[in-house]
Parts: sequence; structure tokens; C-alpha cells
Amino acid sequence: MANIVATVILVATACWWGPRVGLFRAVIGLVITIMAAAVAVAVWEPLVLGVLIYWLPKQAWGVGLLGAFLATGIVLWITSEVVVRQTVPLGKWVETVGGGIAGLSVGVVITGMAALGVGFIPEAAGALGYEPAAVDRAGRVTRNPDGALWRPVDRTVAGLLSGLSVGSFAGGYPMTAYQPDLIAQAALWRDVHTVGHLVPALPGDVKVTAVYVWPMPIDGLDEDLAAALYRSNSRTTDNKQLVVIDTRWALHEQQPDAGQPRPVRASVIRLGTRPQSADVYTPTHLRRPIGWVQVDPNTGGRLFVPLEETAASPPHVERGLVSWVFVASSHHDLSYVLLNQVRHNLPRITADPAAIVEAVGLLRHPDRER
Repeated sequence: MANIVATVILVATACWWGPRVGLFRAVIGLVITIMAAAVAVAVWEPLVLGVLIYWLPKQAWGVGLLGAFLATGIVLWITSEVVVRQTVPLGKWVETVGGGIAGLSVGVVITGMAALGVGFIPEAAGALGYEPAAVDRAGRVTRNPDGALWRPVDRTVAGLLSGLSVGSFAGGYPMTAYQPDLIAQAALWRDVHTVGHLVPALPGDVKVTAVYVWPMPIDGLDEDLAAALYRSNSRTTDNKQLVVIDTRWALHEQQPDAGQPRPVRASVIRLGTRPQSADVYTPTHLRRPIGWVQVDPNTGGRLFVPLEETAASPPHVERGLVSWVFVASSHHDLSYVLLNQVRHNLPRITADPAAIVEAVGLLRHPDRER
């Protein structure tokens, strides 16, 4: 269905802008469409986190992007009609062919923005069959060709906007750093919100309380745990650093299961890192967790559970706490934590081998009784 809708939009815009409107008006339309897309992305985050998330916690990101794009496009279009009242005749073939190409470009931007917005609305994406990326149980994002568009206009538009954010429309907060890989982010959002696991409704419901970092290998680490880390990192720990992030979740007492451990998808969290020599053109790496840490109910000690082996024991929030374990390149700086699509600045980092050994605990096998 998504491919049919996208094809209709592309054909319609090319046919309309070419023979009926002409090159001059088509180029103006293209400029307006690109400007509307850039403005929509610029106001997207404050619009969602400031207003929409409190009214539409599940659809806020998709509705915010589509609404901002549509509203900005209408305002710019009306303004252009008032300011530019005349056209410039350029000959039949120039008008038809040039206008058609410009019109097709307008269709690419419109279709790409529509796809990016729909990707953040789980119900709409599912109904249209638009799922260009998928997320497995361990939180790994992979391409899904069966759910992608025949023409990847979504990736084209995302790349265009990322380029503009460090070029003509640069404003100090480039998409490469703060909104990298929108298609992967949309897949993570859909995964969290369609599976039915615990999801914080509001941005303030989750906080990053502590961060522990130390280069690998680490002396004093549990041998079984060290072996598990070795296996999960292509059998090498060279130039890697272990990161443990403690998070606190608000479990509202009016909910009937507020006192019970509740599952949460690994899709809900990503660690943003950037190469130490990165410039504005280098995208932030959104790293998935390789495991989580639970508290042993018998001893009170911390137990590490690899996400690759969590079929019988998914991550869960217990007493409002859950810790996540990441492995990042030692040549990367830690930038932020993305929790349920909300960026969190990192608190003061604890760089101490004894502290991280205590934070990650011992290896727990998921088939063992809790």
C-alpha cells in the first residue's frame, strides 16, 4: 500500500507541475517544499516535547513532523502566491520537461517527508506496510527490504535534510549529531510502542542517574562475564571501552502493577557516541546495549544478562531501576543517551575500574530461576 501511495504522489506531481504549471512555478514549488521540510525538522523536537507528547504520547513524533511540514508548506505557498504573481514563459518543451523534473522533485520531498512521519506512527506504518527497518529481540536494527519503498525517497530526503543542517540551513544543532538515521529511530519507536512493554509516557519519567566507563579488558571482571563480552564483540576487546548506564524510571502508583518487575524493550535506549576527531559532517553512532543488569533478589548483588540470550528473561524495570551495558570504541566520546526518543545529557562520568566491575556485576544465565 505504501508503495502505491508513493507512486501516485510522484506521478501526480510530475504530471501536474510539468504540462499544467511550468518550470518557473515548479522551481518555486520545489524551493517551498524543501524549506517547509527544513523548518519542520527544526521545530519538530520542541513541538513534540513541549506540547504533543502530553496529548499524543504514542503518535506525537509522527504527528509533529507531518503537522509542522504541512503547516509550514501552506504558509509558504500562500506567501509565494501573494508575492510572486507572474510567471516566466520559457517555451513549451522547456516548461513541460523542466517543469516535470522539478515537479517530480517536489513529489520526492513530499513523499519522503510523509514516509518519515508515518514511520513514527506505529498504527499508520503497520496499516500501510511501511517498515523499512526492523528490530530484533536484542535491539539490533536491520534493513527490511520487504517493508521498504521501491524508490528510497525517505532515505533521500533524510540525507538531504542532514546535508542542509550542516550547510545552507546550519544552526548549531546539525541532524548528523542530534537526529541521525531517522529511519532507524522510527523503527526503534515502533518496536517499543507496538510490543506493549513498559513505556514512559512523559519525558521526565526516565532519568540517567550514573555512567561508568573504563577501557577493556578490565582487571577484576568476572571471568564468565568477560568471556561473554568477548563473544559479543566479534571476539576482540581491543580499542573498546565498557559503559554501564544506570536509569531510574517513574512507576506511577495508580497503575495496578506498579510494584511488580515490568519488561522493557532494548529498543527504548541508545548510547550516542562520536569519533574524537569528528566534524559536523560525521553522524553520531547510536549504539545498542549488549546487555542489562538486574539486582539479585537473594543477595542484592548485580547480575549481567546478555541481550543476545534474553528469550526467557527480557530486560525489566524493578523498583524503578534498570542498568544497561554498552561497548563503544575507545576512540569515541560519549555524547548523550537517547531514551524513548528523548536525549539525556550524561551526568558526571565515573572512570574507575573498581566502580565499573561493581556496576556490571557477575554473569547471570537467563535460563536460571529468578
